[in-house]
Amino acid sequence: MTIATSAPTRIDLAGGTIDIWPLYLFHPGAQTLNAAISLRATVRISTRSDDLIVIQSEDTSTTVEAGRWQDLRSERKLRLLSLLVHFFEGHGITLTTNSASPSAVHVTGPPTPPASPTRRGVAAGRVTSSR
Repeated sequence: MTIATSAPTRIDLAGGTIDIWPLYLFHPGAQTLNAAISLRATVRISTRSDDLIVIQSEDTSTTVEAGRWQDLRSERKLRLLSLLVHFFEGHGITLTTNSASPSAVHVTGPPTPPASPTRRGVAAGRVTSSR
């Protein structure tokens, strides 16, 4: 089975990414100004016939492989994605991300974290599934 979603990339004009959970919990009353643009970020999660965990970032040409979810806790490459798979105790999956927006393009703060397209894409109704 494959689950895929996408979301527009956003431009942070002021305030950075402090409006994203859980960051806003540490900054009560903070305000941000951002806009969505037509360049999209995508994520796909596919099941595998074995227990291997493969995490791929197509736009950075980076891949992490692990035989057990426990091995991802200390993984340095694709750190946030590795920690997410570790948290959910993933196994037998391929997680693939891609962003049409160049990662070096930001003015006021870091780019949107790679995990947020999933939550935002689901909220926007852009989730597809295939079996």
